[in-house]
Amino acid sequence: MVSIITSVYNSAEYISEMLDSVLAQSYPDWELIIIDDASTDATWDIIIQYKDARIISVKNEKNLGLTVNLNKALSMAKGEYIIRIDGDDIAWIDRIMVQVRYMNENPDVAVAGCWMKMFGDKTGILQCSLDADRLKINLIFNAVLFHPTLIIRKSILDQYKIAYDTSLRYAQDYALEYEISKYAKIGSIDKILVDYRVHKKQISIEKQEKQLLCANKTRKKILEDLGVDLSDEELRCWSDFCLFQKNMSDDKLVPHVIQKIIEKNRVECIYNEKILERILIKKYDEYKNVCLKDVMTTQNIEEKNCKYYGTYIFMVMWMKALEDGLNIEKVLLKNDIHKIAIYGAGYIGKLLLDHLRTTAVSVQYGIDKNIEYNFMDRELPIYSPDYDELPEVDAVIVTPFYIFESIRESLKTQNVNRIISIETILENRI
Repeated sequence: MVSIITSVYNSAEYISEMLDSVLAQSYPDWELIIIDDASTDATWDIIIQYKDARIISVKNEKNLGLTVNLNKALSMAKGEYIIRIDGDDIAWIDRIMVQVRYMNENPDVAVAGCWMKMFGDKTGILQCSLDADRLKINLIFNAVLFHPTLIIRKSILDQYKIAYDTSLRYAQDYALEYEISKYAKIGSIDKILVDYRVHKKQISIEKQEKQLLCANKTRKKILEDLGVDLSDEELRCWSDFCLFQKNMSDDKLVPHVIQKIIEKNRVECIYNEKILERILIKKYDEYKNVCLKDVMTTQNIEEKNCKYYGTYIFMVMWMKALEDGLNIEKVLLKNDIHKIAIYGAGYIGKLLLDHLRTTAVSVQYGIDKNIEYNFMDRELPIYSPDYDELPEVDAVIVTPFYIFESIRESLKTQNVNRIISIETILENRI
């Protein structure tokens, strides 16, 4: 048997269409647990008109919210599978049959969704990935399945004591998907099985903000479980990146978070390493393409474009080089470079310093025209190329590679043996 669960509130305008679509299902062995969350319109009167014994209806005396109600429905469910539907959506006639068949044929999948067809205020087809590894990785950014389309293996919920997180009034599906993904695969069916109604009553602007805060709790928890702790500022930037919400100048911390995710995953092996890095690169690429359009409409186009697009190009090169197995320590030592200085006290300089921290290559100091930079909390001396005499090292690695030639020219009068662009290191062509 399948247990269909739903919570409704003031859904009188649409609920009959949902109920009729459930009654019309080609798969007969189901129960529908429907909780009316203290509606003030005719929702309850409509529900009780349906006399089918498979419909189990409960009316709350006070409004408890979707999360609490779904957990209440889960506790009542007797089915092998749990299916979600919302009070304003419509299930296609073969929805249950197709989803049950999929779960029976894929016993390693604990939760699966399907595609949806939007109608009402917006039209179109909503699709999701069919690859289990990609679905799991994409949870880092957001929910990957559509909540009204879920089918869940109840034995997994019972075995691992998984339920909706009651601390989350919104975006509770995101947290649930993640919790399930820790123990079993996520799946998706490439068929449209739900008509998804889009209307103005769904989520107000105020609720969208609360939904974002709830989703951010899950994003933060996912990274914490991987071993990546985010400050409030990092979480804000990461959330903006996940949702493509901010301008290029606001993403300075994003590459840092991306690199921490990659490095931690190499240790923890939670995600497929190559697929994770490809997805992060692609998403960062898409994000930059969106953000560059904004940069081109601002003042100081050349300066902004050079600075931020340069960081983007570096991140693509950096992740691709590491994915291809480049060992920066070996490249430097092979070229008899043991002691270096890093030119550039910004993000790229910090990343290179972190990367070489436990290697045989010693970073002696940093160089930057703006010596006010707090370069790695000043754990290294920092010199200005315009005013200071630079101590001798085997090489200076220039991280602002997009202005490498001008920097090399400015260092000619200094006591520098070799001046190398980080770009040439990543391309292994020193």
